[in-house]
Amino acid sequence: MSLHSPVYLIERDDVPVEEWLAYVNRIHLGNGNWGAQAITDRLGKDKELQAFKDWCTPIFDNLGIAHVRWDFWCSIIPEGHVDKQNPGWAKNFPHNHCWNGTTLILYLQVPKAGGDLVIVEDGEELERVFPNPGMAATVGGWDEHGVEAVEGDVPRITLITTVFPQEDRK
Repeated sequence: MSLHSPVYLIERDDVPVEEWLAYVNRIHLGNGNWGAQAITDRLGKDKELQAFKDWCTPIFDNLGIAHVRWDFWCSIIPEGHVDKQNPGWAKNFPHNHCWNGTTLILYLQVPKAGGDLVIVEDGEELERVFPNPGMAATVGGWDEHGVEAVEGDVPRITLITTVFPQEDRK
């Protein structure tokens, strides 16, 4: 029996893609520090991160997902950022998150090839998301998921949040 949560795709026309793309490019460390970087400590300091939280809140409300605690990341995955143990995947994938969290990934830039979000179970593909800029997808905390290795000179750039139904992660 699968414990896979549904992946919800959110496509709205109110995403300030260019503004948030510039924000991620400005704050991401880059220079070999590719992948997801925690930015929760920037909440209350960066208007873009607060705007992203405000944008996500009604999505979680409409899906009936509690959001007491919020964690945030920005991610840039370029070509060559590949997991050595799992060829074909971006570095550190596939993985899962905390069992009681729900993650929302907002795509700001997508590569010409690769970079798809893939939900897996026991090594088998269950679901694949072909992202577009401005589209968001949710992933259940326990769902094992991966990002396909990026091909070409356009990196995959996202803003990410994981919400929890209580302050701690227990």
